[in-house]
Parts: sequence; C-alpha cells; structure tokens
Amino acid sequence: MRKKDTTTMNTLAHFYLSGDDINLQIGNFIADTIRGKQIEDYSPEVQQGIIMHRAIDSFTDTHPIVSQSKKRLFEKYRHYSAVIIDVIYDHFLAKDFDKYHTLDLNTYSKQIYKNLKPHVHTFPLRGQNQYEFMSRNNGLKRLDQLSYAGEILTYMSQKRVSFESKMEQAEQDILKDYDLYGTEFTAFFEELIHFCDEHKRKLS
Repeated sequence: MRKKDTTTMNTLAHFYLSGDDINLQIGNFIADTIRGKQIEDYSPEVQQGIIMHRAIDSFTDTHPIVSQSKKRLFEKYRHYSAVIIDVIYDHFLAKDFDKYHTLDLNTYSKQIYKNLKPHVHTFPLRGQNQYEFMSRNNGLKRLDQLSYAGEILTYMSQKRVSFESKMEQAEQDILKDYDLYGTEFTAFFEELIHFCDEHKRKLS
C-alpha cells in the first residue's frame, strides 16, 4: 500500500485480488507510481485497476482487524507499524497461497511476471524498476519465507526512510505473536476478498 521504489510490499495481495484480468493486474501494480492526471495516460481498463488498488488501500487502512495488528507494534514502530503489517500480511498470503489459488505460488508468480512484461515499457520509471526488481529476484515467491519479509523491512529501514524506523527488528517482534498475526490476516483477508468481489461486480 505504500510502495516507493524497488521493494514490493503487499503487491501479491493486489495481484491476487485482481483475479485473472491482466488490465486490473497492471493497474493494481502501478497505482502507487501514478500521480494526478497520469492516470489518463492509460486505458479505461487499466484505470479501473488503479482505482481498485486505491479502494483496497482505503478498505485496509480503516479496517479494525488491521488496526488491531498495527496497534501491537505501534508503541515501538509508530506509523511504520502500517508498513510492517503490509509486508507481513503479504507473507501470510504467500505462505498459505494454496488455500486461495489452484496454482502453486511459484507458477503463479511466473505467470504474473509474464503477464506484465509486454506492458512494462508503459509504466512510470518507478514502476519499471519495481517490476525488474520483483521479477529478477522472484520476490512474489520468496515472500513465503518470513526471512525474506524481514529482508524487505531491513532494506526499507536502511535505504528508504529518513528517520530511525527500527524496522530491521520487526521480524523478531512478529515472531513473538506470529500465529496471532496469521489468524488476524486470515480473518481480514476473507473480508477483503468479499469487498473486491463486490467491487469487480460493479465493473461488469
């Protein structure tokens, strides 16, 4: 939800919630790199993906279960708790991906890279960099490892923020209540799936 340069955050969730619609996948992926009237540079179908991404963000940021997860981290990490939960929730989706999709995560990830590749030249530069980083490192698949989620948070702490965030310590703090975060993710994601199904029905 707060993707900046080359690091994926809850990118896997946005792809999954797009279903098999490549235009929605593209829009969901590039949404955070689109500013102002740049949205008009894309087809109506891709614009719908951008709008969907923003609706998902709004739903997530105001959801009581997500707030509960963030609250557990807030005293130490303050507003960075939202960033941590973005990454950790994506980890739980990756870890249990076979519960949500008929494809295994590795096959699904490769399909996403393939779907986006012909369109990368149309992305803003930051979106192109994100794609290259994600596909080169197979970032979607590697999210099934908590250690990779920890690497993302450490990278962000060292390279992406101007103030001390302590996010390099987040993996260990997540481990203290790992099962609880997993339970919260599962309950939240069921509601998010329903929200997105309704959103997509309105598009059809």
